[in-house]
Amino acid sequence: MKMTDRLETERLILRLPELEDAETLAATINHPEIAKTTLMIPYPYTISDAEGYIINSRDPKTRESEHRFLIFLKDTGKLVGGIGLEGIKPRFKRAEIGYWCAVDHWGKGIVTEAMKRILKYAFEEVELNRVFTLCFAENFASARVMEKCGMKHEGTGREEIIKYDKPVDMHHYAILKSDWPPEEKVPIHMETERLILRTPKFSDLENMVEPINHPVISQFSAHIKYPFTIEDAHEWYKNQSWTENTYGHVTLLIFLKGSEELIGSIWFRAERHHKKASIAYWIGSKHWNKGYATEAVREMIRYGFTELGLERITAGIIVGNISSARVAGKIGMKLEGTAQKEWWEDDGQPIDCHHFVLYKEDWEKNS
Repeated sequence: MKMTDRLETERLILRLPELEDAETLAATINHPEIAKTTLMIPYPYTISDAEGYIINSRDPKTRESEHRFLIFLKDTGKLVGGIGLEGIKPRFKRAEIGYWCAVDHWGKGIVTEAMKRILKYAFEEVELNRVFTLCFAENFASARVMEKCGMKHEGTGREEIIKYDKPVDMHHYAILKSDWPPEEKVPIHMETERLILRTPKFSDLENMVEPINHPVISQFSAHIKYPFTIEDAHEWYKNQSWTENTYGHVTLLIFLKGSEELIGSIWFRAERHHKKASIAYWIGSKHWNKGYATEAVREMIRYGFTELGLERITAGIIVGNISSARVAGKIGMKLEGTAQKEWWEDDGQPIDCHHFVLYKEDWEKNS
């Protein structure tokens, strides 16, 4: 198994720690926020802790299963973090990746840059097949880093560890050699006069729960629960990512311009080989009757016809949802028919559904 003591990126040097680093390491890592967001780093963190870590990292026996690096800025030589492969299993060609970053360098892309280099090293030099990692369920910054590096959310371990005497859920992420290098997917970002429609991020989920959590939204949706919890948001995120990758569906979140308040979501369930899709959406209750749904649907339909090459867009609207039927009419959709008992409520009650349709040629005539 190949090992190296030094890696480089555009801005960073990653190298094996040396005893001379102990004082600087202790000063940099000794912060309650770092201890709070990692599994094994204590607070306070002493020079003795640093020396023990360095000696252990350099031990030949340790290096059979651990490849540890400190992260330094190229231009200043400043220590800004640490990263490494842990628990390397050559037989199974897998390892875990762990990291920390100096608090005054959070939000600067340091960890993302370092992680991408470590993953390249893991797959191309150490010849691993799978690299995984975990983060606390509330650590949205770490989840964002993992997504940027092409890692996929595989599940959540409920109360997987005890941190500060409290049970904590852990998100599990992983990337395979066959996924490397990750495709550079360009996130969708569209704007209207008052709205921004864009690809969801994991960090959006905590802001999604409040606006979606309304009984009427659940009543007129086939899939949205009430009450809607953060766990439901995590499951929604995992499912929308899967359907996007598997079927080419498109799901966007809706934000107000200026405040960037999350107010809803809109999506296509697409059958691109047949050039058709169904459209659906929800808007938070405090923003009803302001025309936001019509504005978002118009932009989504424009995107479907001009960018996705669709020829037919449909909408299934539960009978009784007068507001959504009005939106469909405003954008030129025509009632195609009503399906009786198309869906069923959890209590066993049948749901009738109006079906609206808009064809590209009709949209172009009225655009």
